[in-house]
Amino acid sequence: MRWSMIKSLIRLNLVYSTDTATVDRIRKKQRENPNLNMSMRLIRTQLIVGTLFAAVFGIMLMFIDMKKNPEQFGIYGFFFVMVTFLQSFLVIFNVFYESRDMEGYRHIPVTTAEVILGKSVTVIMGTFFYLFPLIVIFFVMPFKAAPNIPLAVCFALTNTVLIPTGVLISAFVLINIIGATSVFQRHKKGVSAVLTGIVSMILGISFLALNPQLFIYDLLKNHTGLFEPYIKLLEFEASPTIKGAAVTLGPWLLISIFGILYTRKVILTNLYEQVSGSQSQNAGGKKHKLKVANEDTLKQEKNLKNMKQGFWKGRSLKRLLFKYNLGLLLDTTVLFQFLITPQIIMPLVMSSSIYQTSKYMNGIAIDWQYSIVAVVTGIFYAFMTSGMLHFIIISLDRENFNFIKSLPMDFSEYIMYKFRFAFVVQDIIPMAFIIGICVWLRIPYYIMLMVSLSFLFTALLICHRDFKSDYKHLDLDWQSVTQLANRGGSNIKKVLIFFLVIFLGTLFTVISYFISKEMSLELVRTISVLMLILLALISLSYHRMEVRFWKSQS
Repeated sequence: MRWSMIKSLIRLNLVYSTDTATVDRIRKKQRENPNLNMSMRLIRTQLIVGTLFAAVFGIMLMFIDMKKNPEQFGIYGFFFVMVTFLQSFLVIFNVFYESRDMEGYRHIPVTTAEVILGKSVTVIMGTFFYLFPLIVIFFVMPFKAAPNIPLAVCFALTNTVLIPTGVLISAFVLINIIGATSVFQRHKKGVSAVLTGIVSMILGISFLALNPQLFIYDLLKNHTGLFEPYIKLLEFEASPTIKGAAVTLGPWLLISIFGILYTRKVILTNLYEQVSGSQSQNAGGKKHKLKVANEDTLKQEKNLKNMKQGFWKGRSLKRLLFKYNLGLLLDTTVLFQFLITPQIIMPLVMSSSIYQTSKYMNGIAIDWQYSIVAVVTGIFYAFMTSGMLHFIIISLDRENFNFIKSLPMDFSEYIMYKFRFAFVVQDIIPMAFIIGICVWLRIPYYIMLMVSLSFLFTALLICHRDFKSDYKHLDLDWQSVTQLANRGGSNIKKVLIFFLVIFLGTLFTVISYFISKEMSLELVRTISVLMLILLALISLSYHRMEVRFWKSQS
């Protein structure tokens, strides 16, 4: 195995998995400072993000008495092992089976093992948000439980190597076992959609398990078999024995060894065939080859061909554009990472807070007194759920964008149709959630209307901003959809903005509640209506300004 080649592949995959705008920015700095290491710069950024995220859970763990609350540690251990496994499952699937570069490695002098190791850093970087807290939990635990410092250090190092390795390699093996099945080879797109959907939904719902006030937490506590192994690990490291080591650390060691052997003996022999969609199978002593065409490419080519023919034959342009743009969303990564998952996770997170709040509102009539809170809630909800699809919808065209732009039609009409299409598709789930919550809590129709309008007006502003950002950072030569999401700013900046929005949204909602309680009903009603009118004027004026901008680009 050539480590120089592996290093080159790692550098290549780091650049490949990063958006072009960030790479260009670092290369510009590299020209000014030739000693700047691009790979280390990219890795360092991800490390800082992961460290900030892990520090939150590390501080939380320091205040937990694990010996007195073993069940709480068990649930934390089970939760982060599960979400790290699920996230690594998605990342590995995306890096190996959804990327477009695997086939290119077949024609250069590089081994499959070197390709896997070269892509491993990309996989690890994609799981930082969950992997780092997992490492922190099992690193801190021995120092809270072990009888002395030397044993604590020994157990901490063992845990942080053995458990993450077992989680990552088991995800890699499972992905390739699924990829080797004939069902996956014949119906890759369908199986991909189902797998991505199930994993994304479990990831979204699982975050509610950390809230002790919700039924999911109680459900876990009633099924102790799920987190019992982590309690046993805690008990073993508090009172070490040979038998305890075999029971608690032995399975992780076996998983790692089995995964390495399976990778070496099975995966390395036919990874390219599985990824490319061709697999050799033995049946009755004869070899049959299944060749599965790239369904996405064929479908998009068909949609584009229909658009070309339909355009010249005078067919309904809107109907052709609808079919074409709908085809862009059939990619499983686009569908779940940028559309379904963000629109489901935030309602689930917010529903837990609403559920808790509703317990304290029994007997309290919701009327105009809460109208300012309704407007603020709608604005906050829009910031949490809107814009992700708009940030990639133009770049999804790839090379088709230049062809469509060359057609003898109004370019602004095409662009604005894409905007409206993404706006409607993206806001269906949030609007359904608003209506469902209002009906469940028996909130008056006028309050529901105010939440809905404030959400839609704010969403319009956010979507226009992200839509123009996609055009500003236009990338028609992307290899992975994840690259598109990383444009226009560092991950540290995005994480900080995310937490800042949550903090400010919660703060302003609470402030608006207390201010409303101190005002007269007429004053609250007047202010809420004026807020809504002002928001509508700003939003619609910005919309008109953006329409003029797109017309100027024609």
